[in-house]
Amino acid sequence: MAAAITAFPIALPNCPDSCGNVKIPYPFGTTEGCYLNDTANIDDGYYFINCTSNAQGQPQPMIWNLNVTSISMELGEIDIQMYNSIDCYDQSGTPLSPNNTATLYVPSFTVSVTKNKFVAVGCDT
Repeated sequence: MAAAITAFPIALPNCPDSCGNVKIPYPFGTTEGCYLNDTANIDDGYYFINCTSNAQGQPQPMIWNLNVTSISMELGEIDIQMYNSIDCYDQSGTPLSPNNTATLYVPSFTVSVTKNKFVAVGCDT
């Protein structure tokens, strides 16, 4: 007789476990009462995933205003996409658009030295 495989929920009971095609495991969650909310932590909503719609009207999970592409509890990783920072000048050296310097602040999470990619292209980068 073969042992039955039991699938355990990844979210708390009665809580959504995905946003679009991204699985949202606890301690993360998309609604109040579904994520770990440590009130002693100054970053209230630390594990809150905002399930919003992207420009195409598809569900897009967001954390700290960054796109979430996957969460792996097995690996202890959350994959995000940052925006592009643009710093362009015309031939006389005048900025073409406001400088929007990219910053990454994710408290208590670390940036992987082997898995992250930061790319700079052009002069003065």
